[in-house]
Amino acid sequence: MATDSAHLADCFLAGDLQALGKGVTEASALRALDDVGFDICQALTARGEIEAAVNFVVSFCHWQDDPDDWIARFARRIHDEGEKAVAANLLMYLIQKDKGDAFAYEACVAHCLDGELNDHALALFAQGRKRHGIAASSIRNQFNVAALMQSCGDFEQAFALYDAILAADPDFAPAKANVLHLARSANHQPAIDWIEEFSGRIAAEAPTLADGEVATPHLVVWRGAESAEIADAIRANGFCYVKGGCAPDVAEEIRQLGMQLQDAGTVFPVSLDEEVFAKLDRLFLFDPKAVLSLLSASDYRIDRPLSAMRRVSAEKTASATPFHQDSTAFQRALYNVWAPLTPAGGEYPSIQFVAKLINVAEQTKIAEGEYNRIEIDKDFVVAKYGHLLRVIEDAAPGDCVMFYGTTIHRSYGMERASQARFNIEVRWS
Repeated sequence: MATDSAHLADCFLAGDLQALGKGVTEASALRALDDVGFDICQALTARGEIEAAVNFVVSFCHWQDDPDDWIARFARRIHDEGEKAVAANLLMYLIQKDKGDAFAYEACVAHCLDGELNDHALALFAQGRKRHGIAASSIRNQFNVAALMQSCGDFEQAFALYDAILAADPDFAPAKANVLHLARSANHQPAIDWIEEFSGRIAAEAPTLADGEVATPHLVVWRGAESAEIADAIRANGFCYVKGGCAPDVAEEIRQLGMQLQDAGTVFPVSLDEEVFAKLDRLFLFDPKAVLSLLSASDYRIDRPLSAMRRVSAEKTASATPFHQDSTAFQRALYNVWAPLTPAGGEYPSIQFVAKLINVAEQTKIAEGEYNRIEIDKDFVVAKYGHLLRVIEDAAPGDCVMFYGTTIHRSYGMERASQARFNIEVRWS
């Protein structure tokens, strides 16, 4: 059929412009002209004729009033349909004519990054920023370019972009993580200053013990109405060991899921899946949200990306975490509920806390290993807080510990453990 898109694509490839023109004219009497052109472009693209598709669109649009506007509209439509290579080539054509808008630069930078055309991506990003301003580029695009700059060793420009991203979106976690990397691994001073200032603001949000208030024990036995006691213990000690705060049978259900992951060769820690999240309402016998409300954190919600299942064992010492503060590890104010799915203590690895509500972010050190960006020096902790160290010795499935993000803690008892410990960590932020 003379107006069929596949036939008209054949005409273009064969150079039969007379038949193509006639077919386009007849087809445009049946449907919109831009739909006709788009369908021919799609027919060429479907055959893998990317260059031909680009050339067709440019030629087709040059027969219209305001060809550059037509090309821009075609490029957006093609981009939205997922044909990024064709769209990027059309948009680059406009950029080279100095007709590229902010979208043109955004799409072309993204395409170059996907194709690992790093020099082109950086050059286009710089040109687009100069012409349209940094705000014209999406935060995701800015982050991807910043990460590329960081990998190339351009720490100054990378940090400047991260700083701009976090000024616009303070909760953009990937940028925080890369600033932390610049501070800890690259020893980049502006990043170090940013992390210390940010961590100080997190620590300042910690609940405080009123003057003259007596510190409560860190252990609370849950009997059904102890939310205030748990909150008081966190204010006083930074954590509260809640005996009987969880349902043992639900903990066992979750442990079985962990065993299945272990048998499948899963590397822990692993993010909690939907099946585990669906069990949390039955797992917690106390109400963590009621405790958070008493701690002036009623707007906190479960942070799913930060919640995990962990397996700690003597034969894999890397699974044990050193002294650290969650707020530094994740760069946000948060509360954590640590719930063992097996016993903790004795033959099983346990957990150790500094029994103090700490209102500073203690300096982490650069060290070798999995946790080299969050570790607090053991000798420092022992020297400063040794008299406040407390070990959870007798935890069982059904118990849990709730603690604040700046509370210092670590895995404990690895050298004597003969069994692997499973636990979940449910974080609110």
